[in-house]
Amino acid sequence: MKLSLHEHISQLLFDHECVIVPGFGAFLTRYYAAEVNHATHMMRPPSRRVHFNASINENEGLLAKAISHTEGVSYTNALEIIKAEVAAWKHSLSKSKKLNLPGIGRLYIDEASKKLQFSPSLETNYSTSSYGLSIFRSPAIQREAQIRKTIHKAIEKHVVVEHSETKTRKVATWIPWAAALGPIIIASVIGYSYFTQGTMNPMENVAGINWMQFSRPIERMENAPSETIVKEEVKTPVVTKTIEAPVEIAEPEEVVLEKGYFIIVGSFKDAENAETYIAELNSKGYDAYLANGDKRFFRVAVGQYSTHESAAQALTSVKQNLQPQSWIYSN
Repeated sequence: MKLSLHEHISQLLFDHECVIVPGFGAFLTRYYAAEVNHATHMMRPPSRRVHFNASINENEGLLAKAISHTEGVSYTNALEIIKAEVAAWKHSLSKSKKLNLPGIGRLYIDEASKKLQFSPSLETNYSTSSYGLSIFRSPAIQREAQIRKTIHKAIEKHVVVEHSETKTRKVATWIPWAAALGPIIIASVIGYSYFTQGTMNPMENVAGINWMQFSRPIERMENAPSETIVKEEVKTPVVTKTIEAPVEIAEPEEVVLEKGYFIIVGSFKDAENAETYIAELNSKGYDAYLANGDKRFFRVAVGQYSTHESAAQALTSVKQNLQPQSWIYSN
């Protein structure tokens, strides 16, 4: 024969979903979608795999006609060739308990159930639409560094925004008080001017009022006639103001760190806020300091570790007890 029986079956499976071997069983193909094995990073294209059904063994003529055409023999001789090959297959299964059909699969007798079992071959893809596509391995994409950088930016942005909102709320609490007390103060000044300057229109010369006169009252003579009121000349006291030099707030001193790993618990754009946070942590018993690094931010750190593993162990405790959004920084 030009081709063995299993080679004839294999060629027919590319064009037919079922090929019956008379007196033995049927080989059928089933469609499987593309697969990705995340453990081994193996990728398999869409395929058609072989299954075996021993209960379908009636001759439908497909295999015998193919052998007759390819081998150049009569249909009757083709059936005799199939019959002889099937006998050899059954003898192999009874003797060695297994039968290997290259490109199709492996038949074997299960020791527990004593039944014929089939394991398909994954080397041959009988799907013509996936012609040329094979199984391949793709290494996992390393995104850890990019993810860590994104998380750091998000934490720093969150801390800065939260601090800005706190300042805005503090300023906003004084606005209602200023709006309520401002008209009262102005009305008091105008009323005082009216009662101290006789019939003068209280709205006249409001802008010219000497505000220092209100620091002492105007005295009146008790023995003077009721028609005459003698006013004592009021001298405007000279007020000397001492202008204090503005207090310079020293920026927190950065600690020049040795090579290693550090736990960042806060990141600020304002040096004063970073120093306040360091003082707060030190009062709670933490050894907090200003870590050098990105000059755009003042990073507050605790702890210093020689390995990433030791820093990761300490990070768990810091997240639970101090700052859930803490992260590890290495210089």
